[in-house]
Amino acid sequence: MFRNQFVTVIGLALILGTVPSPVSAQAASTVSEDFRAQLAERDAIIIELQHSVAELNRRLAALEKQLQGESRQESSDPRPEKSESKTKASEPETTARRSDPSRLSVDLLAAERALERTLVEAGALLLPQGAVEVTPSASYSVTEFDFPTVLDTGEGDELAVVSVNRAATSLGLTARIGLPFDSQLELGMPYQSVTDESTLAILSSPISRSKETGRGSGDLFIGLSKTLLRENGYAPDIVGRLTWNTGSGTESDGDVFLGGGFSSLSGSLSFVKRLDPLALFLALDYQDNRGQGDITPGDAFGVSIGTGLAVSPASSLFGSVTHRSISETRIDGETVAGSDLDVTSLTIGFSTILNRGTLLNLYSEVGMSDDAPDYTIGFSVPIRLR
Repeated sequence: MFRNQFVTVIGLALILGTVPSPVSAQAASTVSEDFRAQLAERDAIIIELQHSVAELNRRLAALEKQLQGESRQESSDPRPEKSESKTKASEPETTARRSDPSRLSVDLLAAERALERTLVEAGALLLPQGAVEVTPSASYSVTEFDFPTVLDTGEGDELAVVSVNRAATSLGLTARIGLPFDSQLELGMPYQSVTDESTLAILSSPISRSKETGRGSGDLFIGLSKTLLRENGYAPDIVGRLTWNTGSGTESDGDVFLGGGFSSLSGSLSFVKRLDPLALFLALDYQDNRGQGDITPGDAFGVSIGTGLAVSPASSLFGSVTHRSISETRIDGETVAGSDLDVTSLTIGFSTILNRGTLLNLYSEVGMSDDAPDYTIGFSVPIRLR
């Protein structure tokens, strides 16, 4: 009997062991529900992140498309200096800038901002309406040339050669004002100081030397520019320009010829095509010179072709080749033989944004023909105002 009771107890224990207890079942159910809740929360976060990424991609695509127009019309916006310079803004301001996707347009525009301002300086692009740019500039050039002359020595006429070394320092102040209808007003006044060192020689033997310096204002000029066509597809930006040279400058100071005092009317067309980060440009111009007294300088035709390259958010390189053909000068209606000129030069330069609204433009020019200045170095500092 004892054995039967023991078997019964063992049997009940086995049966009870196969049935889960109410406590363990409830705990398992709670763990399962918590796990499902965590999975649901994770899925919600993933979905939210996917929507955020999709929205950011959409906004970036819209901004990139918008840049096709804004990068040419908003060239006066000084904000790229903020993106390229290490500002001393507070941390909350930096965080706010990073969290605002619309600020990304600043960074995207910054890579070509210096290039755009360089193109404005070159006359290939115009300021937006309401923008004002004042540009002080300075340059130094050296020109060496020889010409034959006949010298009366008292014992007869001798063929002599005059060698001239001309060093010219030019200062200028130019103002540009953005007008409605994609147009621009331009005003400029140059000033120059010229030193001529002359050597008179017979059979390569110097017999006299002289050095004279002349100073005077150049001709005040007034120009009006208009954007004729906006870049679209294969079509470039086209800018037309009319400039009146008033002839108000100084013609000569003592025996030094300064070249002012002759009025002229000139017209030009400039073409710009962007192949980011490059900008290709071509300029054609014609200048109709008017006479002063008995002297009428020859008319001039010029062509310039070059390129600009954005190399950093605030810097660019540029280079161009310029050729000008100047017809013969007329005195009393008669042309002066040998007075026509062919001037070809190569220009290379560098521009960089110094601070908000201020660009530094450095350049060097090398003469590639006998009639061109041997070399020129200069700089300009366009200051953008609003």
